[in-house]
Amino acid sequence: MFQYSPKCMESFIGVDIGTSSIKVCLIDRTGAIRGAVSQGYELDFPQRGWAEQDADEWWVALQRSLSSLRGRSGVDLGKNIAGIGLSGQMHTLVAVGADNNPVRPAISWTDQRTVAECDFLRERLMHEVFSQTGNPPSTGFTFPKLLWIRNHEPEIFARIRTVLLPKDYIRFRLTGEIATDYSDASGTLLFDTARGEWSDSLLSVLRMDRSAFPPVLSSVDRAGALTNEAAKILDLTSGIPVSVGSADVAAAFIGSGAARMDAAAALSLGSAAQIVVASDSPITDPKHRLNLLCHALPGRWLIMGAIQNAGIAVDWCLKQIVQGGLDRPALAGGASHREANERVAAVKAGSEGVVFLPYLTGERTPHMDEKATGVFFGLRTSHTAFHLYRAVLEGVSYALRDALAVIEEVNIPVKHILAGGGGTANRTLLSILADVLARRIAVSTQANASAYGAALYALCTANPGFDPASGTSSSADHEVIAPNAENVDLYARRFSLYRRLYSSLRADFRTYWDVL
Repeated sequence: MFQYSPKCMESFIGVDIGTSSIKVCLIDRTGAIRGAVSQGYELDFPQRGWAEQDADEWWVALQRSLSSLRGRSGVDLGKNIAGIGLSGQMHTLVAVGADNNPVRPAISWTDQRTVAECDFLRERLMHEVFSQTGNPPSTGFTFPKLLWIRNHEPEIFARIRTVLLPKDYIRFRLTGEIATDYSDASGTLLFDTARGEWSDSLLSVLRMDRSAFPPVLSSVDRAGALTNEAAKILDLTSGIPVSVGSADVAAAFIGSGAARMDAAAALSLGSAAQIVVASDSPITDPKHRLNLLCHALPGRWLIMGAIQNAGIAVDWCLKQIVQGGLDRPALAGGASHREANERVAAVKAGSEGVVFLPYLTGERTPHMDEKATGVFFGLRTSHTAFHLYRAVLEGVSYALRDALAVIEEVNIPVKHILAGGGGTANRTLLSILADVLARRIAVSTQANASAYGAALYALCTANPGFDPASGTSSSADHEVIAPNAENVDLYARRFSLYRRLYSSLRADFRTYWDVL
């Protein structure tokens, strides 16, 4: 096996551990992409409202992704990699024991089991949590997941020695070193976002010591090197530097190019979706509808409006409803997605009266309501599977308009919207989004913006004077989706109905859970 020598290394790898797949991006020293691959995996749903993953599946997916990347890129990864950077899904809890193995399956950010724990935090500790973290309690966050384990799995809770996030667990497998970054730490609900350190008072609620939580470093800091064991498994060179990395939201803000644009919002379309803007100060929403995160760049913050269901809702509709309309036993991946979008083009804007509330796993901005559920409203016998599919695309777009409205309400200017993430492959969704938001949407040239941002961290670690934001393409290179003026007014009226539906159903959502 080769030993690491920076003089012969020319390429960098970015790894993004997503909710439904791992993405790996290969770049050269100029920041140009030389290859990109992904490898899917599944969430497990052991009980209603639960969502878990075997953290070791991410490790296996990384091995398969690197094998695929070798074939597609033509690059000898064993000889040419000068650094590895990481990003990953936020909030998901990887609880590690004294033997350095997870003590239970990772609890996903999509998991909804912590309703009672969130109610406890809201009723007893709302001021303390919000004043320190800038975030309201939500089932997605790590803090209530730890509370749930303490309350329901005390024997397992007693075995926890280290609390990690997904990218940090993979980095541990790569280097044997424990660390996290400011952006992921700020997504746990246990981190003082303004002061940049773990909150001892919030940790005391869990009766956990600060030693169980990783040291917090900058995203471009070196957090160890590839061990001999990991290098052998991955067929890479031992000693390769591994960067700390960041949460996927922060990496996407870098990788999409939004960090280079004035008053830009990065719209990340994945299993969930987020609208993210940058600020020089830790701005919070007094009505508790937004999230505050640390930026990957020092001395800055990210203000985020997050919706819980984007790709989750679209994929659910395609698999459970549309496949019957396509008259085939199972979806054939991208081909069926394209066919569904071609068929839905024949459905008029507004879905002939069908409105969808995309709250399949609850909702975050603006409602912060884990008890909200998905709803189709306005169904008639004339409606087909493709009316429902278009209504789902419109519902996701309405939810994002709800989030954007809150960002603007707290006086954060948004001049540009730059979309990235796997959902940008769905051009029908992008077109509807432009109409619903009544905005021009620039589409990032980096389809996997989080993985690309992670690769830029690795490049920056190897070249300390390199600005990670400078590796992205200019705004002139972006495809722009313009709104259709004929649809903008119609969607404005439907959006008002969409908002009223949640208000009128809010009490019924609570009754629904009581009678289950």
